[in-house]
Amino acid sequence: MAESVTVVKIAAILVTFILTMIFGLGPAWFVSGRKQRYKQRGRTPALLSCFAGGVFLATCLLDLIPDVEEELNLALAGSHLSYPGFPLPMLVVAMGLFMVLTVEQVALKYHSRPLQARHNGTHIALETPVCINNEEEDVNVMEMGEMHGGIPDSDQSDDHEHLHASLRSWSLLLAISLHSVFEGIAVGLQKETAAVLQLITAVALHKSVMAFSLGMALVQSTMGRTTMVGLSIFFAITAPTGMAIGMVVESSSQTTHSHGVSGVLTGLATGTFLYVTFLEVLAHELKSNRDRLLKLGAIFLGFFTVVGLMFLDADMKENRHFCPEQFHNLTSTGELVQTP
Repeated sequence: MAESVTVVKIAAILVTFILTMIFGLGPAWFVSGRKQRYKQRGRTPALLSCFAGGVFLATCLLDLIPDVEEELNLALAGSHLSYPGFPLPMLVVAMGLFMVLTVEQVALKYHSRPLQARHNGTHIALETPVCINNEEEDVNVMEMGEMHGGIPDSDQSDDHEHLHASLRSWSLLLAISLHSVFEGIAVGLQKETAAVLQLITAVALHKSVMAFSLGMALVQSTMGRTTMVGLSIFFAITAPTGMAIGMVVESSSQTTHSHGVSGVLTGLATGTFLYVTFLEVLAHELKSNRDRLLKLGAIFLGFFTVVGLMFLDADMKENRHFCPEQFHNLTSTGELVQTP
């Protein structure tokens, strides 16, 4: 029996990796040879980005935030700490958002200095983006502070925008990779073949949608093809890595500290999701007056795609986590080890 479960888990690792790779590299293939059209913000890339934004939004609100609350509540229930009424899970989420916001703004601040040095006798301060809309494309210009010349040239604006998009992509990759590892661990911890098959079906579908959405974000960041392939491979191995970790620790007991660490890490990842979803992906796409209703429909489609996947696996949460009653029962019987 144990051998058959192990075989199923190994097969699950391979299937998840292959599917994630295919969907992760799909956007790069789609825009191959269409770089100029993509830069002009054509309708199809914009709608696909909105679809990805809907996926990220649903993942954050319906999957990540409940996970954070459950894990941290379990950690507090098994410890001597008690803060009734204090929203600790949401505080951790906020810290994740501020962490990414701080890193990005500091990077953009210091990146503007070499841009200023490129222009002899010209001092240009890159400040608030201003959007100019027309029927063909969105043009981003920058308000100028003290200057002795004209509007910043396209090279400066492009460098600034490329860094901004790259930082967003790296933040997004970190957040969904961490979440993917946790989902993989959940699969690896299962001891029954039926439970493994049930979980891997939902995880594989979920990872495929997330990989496609990540691919769209990477394409938008204007990274090189080699870099995009490398990051797609990295994301593709996160869930299988989590499955392998879960298989290794399958016989070990969960501890109060493990719930706390999982809750904090997931909370920080959730804050990253919030930042990328609301302040980057959706804000970037919805600032244009073009195809507003189509973009709204794409966001809804992405959101309810994740909702549908969650309905297909309604028991996933029960298999992945202990409920509070189970936690107290295990602590009272001594089956759950608490770290002093």
